[in-house]
Amino acid sequence: MGLGNPLMADDGVGHAVVEGLKRNGAPAGVRLETLAGDVLGLADLWAGEPKIWLVDAVSSSSPPGSIRVIEHQVLLALPAEGLSAHHPSVSENLRWLLHGTPEMAAVGFTLYGIEIGALRPAPGLTPVIGRASARLASMLVGAAA
Repeated sequence: MGLGNPLMADDGVGHAVVEGLKRNGAPAGVRLETLAGDVLGLADLWAGEPKIWLVDAVSSSSPPGSIRVIEHQVLLALPAEGLSAHHPSVSENLRWLLHGTPEMAAVGFTLYGIEIGALRPAPGLTPVIGRASARLASMLVGAAA
């Protein structure tokens, strides 16, 4: 699930990773989706998958292009202000989603975050984030195999 806003420069990295996987062939059995709104919209897209990988831009003190992998329990425990430009945050949205959609309680979530640089109204990724999105797409193909 690619998250973010492709019209806000590097915030569109989740969508870029999904588009890269679509162009280059996603592993068998992997469904690719994007979501521009908050994570609560995931309930409408969920079709019973036991695992959901979220790909999104993150912002912390790491260098732009760094890839962070945040597993289920850590992700759900992140404070509301966490690593997200989403309001509420991805972790808070997931907690609400699981509260409102109890049948999703068995889903294992993993957030693959790419540390972003530019967050401004402009389509397209900066070069360093474009390269990181390609690296992450390759990582995900390997992880799905």
